[in-house]
Amino acid sequence: MSSVNQATVEYPQATRDDTADTLHGERVADPYRYLEDPDADRTVAFVTAQNAVSQPYLDALPTAGYFRRLLTHLLDRPHAGAPWERGGRYFRLQKPAGANQHRLLAGNTLPELISTPRVLLDPNELADDGSVSIADVGISPDGRFAAVALSESGSDWRRIVVLDADNGARVDVELQWTKWVGPTWLPDSSGLVYWRYPEPQTDGHGEFVVEMPPGALTLHRLGTDQDQDISIWSAAKDLPETAAARADGPEWLVQPQFSDDGRYLMLTAGPGTDSRTLVQIVPVSDDPAAPFGAVRTVIGELTDTYWPVEIVGEQLFLTTKAGAERGRLVRLNLADSDSNTDGTAAHTDGTDGAAGPQLVEVIGEHPEDVLTEVAACAAGWLAVYSHDTAHRIDLVPRLDSAAGSDGAARVDGTAGSDGTAGVDSTGALDGGGQAPQPIPAPNFSSLSGLHSRLSSDEVFLEWSSFTDPGSCYRVAADAPEKPEPLPDNDSGREGQARGTTAQGGSVRSGSVPAVDVVIERRTGVSADGTPVPMTVVRRSGLPDGPRPTLLYGYGGFDIAVVPEYRAMFDAWVRAGGVLVVANLRGGGEFGQSWHEAGMLEHKQRVFDDLYGCAEALIADGTTTAAQLAVHGRSNGGLLAGAALVQRPDLWAAALPTVGVLDMLRFHLFTIGRAWTTEYGNPDDPQQFPALRAYSPLHNTVEGASYPATLITTGDHDDRVVPAHSLKFGAQLQYSQGGDAPVLLRIDTKAGHGAGKSMQALAAEYADQLAFAAAHTGLNPESSDQPG
Repeated sequence: MSSVNQATVEYPQATRDDTADTLHGERVADPYRYLEDPDADRTVAFVTAQNAVSQPYLDALPTAGYFRRLLTHLLDRPHAGAPWERGGRYFRLQKPAGANQHRLLAGNTLPELISTPRVLLDPNELADDGSVSIADVGISPDGRFAAVALSESGSDWRRIVVLDADNGARVDVELQWTKWVGPTWLPDSSGLVYWRYPEPQTDGHGEFVVEMPPGALTLHRLGTDQDQDISIWSAAKDLPETAAARADGPEWLVQPQFSDDGRYLMLTAGPGTDSRTLVQIVPVSDDPAAPFGAVRTVIGELTDTYWPVEIVGEQLFLTTKAGAERGRLVRLNLADSDSNTDGTAAHTDGTDGAAGPQLVEVIGEHPEDVLTEVAACAAGWLAVYSHDTAHRIDLVPRLDSAAGSDGAARVDGTAGSDGTAGVDSTGALDGGGQAPQPIPAPNFSSLSGLHSRLSSDEVFLEWSSFTDPGSCYRVAADAPEKPEPLPDNDSGREGQARGTTAQGGSVRSGSVPAVDVVIERRTGVSADGTPVPMTVVRRSGLPDGPRPTLLYGYGGFDIAVVPEYRAMFDAWVRAGGVLVVANLRGGGEFGQSWHEAGMLEHKQRVFDDLYGCAEALIADGTTTAAQLAVHGRSNGGLLAGAALVQRPDLWAAALPTVGVLDMLRFHLFTIGRAWTTEYGNPDDPQQFPALRAYSPLHNTVEGASYPATLITTGDHDDRVVPAHSLKFGAQLQYSQGGDAPVLLRIDTKAGHGAGKSMQALAAEYADQLAFAAAHTGLNPESSDQPG
């Protein structure tokens, strides 16, 4: 159902050459491989020519002006994230109305932070076009310094600057060539650790595409030059023998975290995006010449997910999915044994033995809800659960929490879901059997920010939903049932726990008028009979009958798609469209098996899940194939690309964005090799056939009729390099046998998405929604109008 003239697009000529590889006995053509070099003259000319076709087309769409006004209106609003405290001072990230980026604020007290904060760093002043953003912040334990990781043009590369928390003045050298790991301060605030790579040897070109070498966790002392920094962990040196065979790859990373008392550095190590992890601890010394002791492995087998939460006394608390499909909290007594320095795993079955300390369950597995995170505070454990994708939090008291005991009480995972204690005979809760206490939360929302510390009785939360950009709260440990709404700095408005369920309700939107929406959970059926949940969001009061619908999915990397705010979703719903967010296998919504069922050789199930949702929406009258658009980003861009190639009959429009679309060469660029644990390795003859079978680039059919397609990428995307989209776009334009347009929209000075300026986001989302509206028949002029 298109309202535009589809036959007017003339594509730029893209040269096809005879480049080909023989992979495991099969000749695979790659006629646009020259587009893999982003700096080559032919690539620059291709990008320029494609934008010269796509941008006038997009500008002329009937709803282009409407969506640009609406998206600017939505993104222009002020936003303030959840505060956090260090050294008695308070900090938060806040975007003023009309600004492109968030800035870093500080206050000596929480009221000062809210009412009269000082600005430590405003990236809006570093680039007129808003292309510099704050990627991460680490505050020193004494509250005196702020280490801020800055990103330029959306690149994953970061540079770290250290600021005086009194006045924002720079107090140290700038640290270069870092990614992935936020700056993490030493307990004495004398320096920090960060993840460092060698400087790319590319003569100033190619740092956005070359494969990453191994990196190292590195110690930097304030007042010293970066070339004096010391590597304190690398895969080649510090992995246990059980993982040594895999230690030569560049994909290993560690996430560092110091215990609240400063005695230990906890390290979570894993290869790339593999959700399975190892856990190591390192004693911390007061000796400046030798700040760290020997690395000790406590979880040495790469078999399950383990994440350290905190060390209390000699008890290491971890979340894990070992023996618990939906997760649990366990503890490990570090004093029990020192014998597991050889990499053997701790016991997960509660048995004794020489292989290492035994794990004792503290919070058991819930029968339905997934334990997504546990954080420590002075009153106990903050257990974050996903209940059918919506988040809830229980405050679980620790035994003698003030005295720092081992917290040995075991709490059944059902505790807090219905207000009952759920405690078994292995221990009594602190406070004479006090039950875990639910912290009130908005309806069908997700937790987008949580800040707490073991030694603090303050907890700060931020909630958001599909159509609510966020509300912040302070929770006092002695009154968790009464969250205190915190106002935004810019407008003084307070967060309000207002949302909607299937019964409907009003969504708070700050200075933007509220919109009444109805939210429903429905189910599609995949090709193998698996039920696939999805959320359907629409404005209240819309007339019955099929409507233009945007179907979004991700389905990968154990990442849960939750009800979080995206201005693009909000705008589509306000315009009168139906939004559907599918929870596909491969994601982390429903436990470990749900993820594993959609990875490696099972990836096709993810696409089949999507088709099951689309067919259910058509069958129940929500929409028709002529009114249905599919959208996804990154791994979701692969989903959208595969969907339009495999099932072109299901879609009126497709919006693959920064997608992984060449499944035979993804591992050769930047961090792509890290994804082989999720997708498989094209160099492996056993894994190649599955990748070849669904790779969007390699499965287009010349002369086939494909739906209207808008492929979006950024020329500075150094995560999913733009070659994926450029090659796929050229191939799809070449193959298209129908009248529907195939357009490439390449954003210059933009990366994978994070850190993109408000203006750039508004332009991108508006172009995508105007394109989807034109080809699904959405007419927002009869719906909500931007204010």
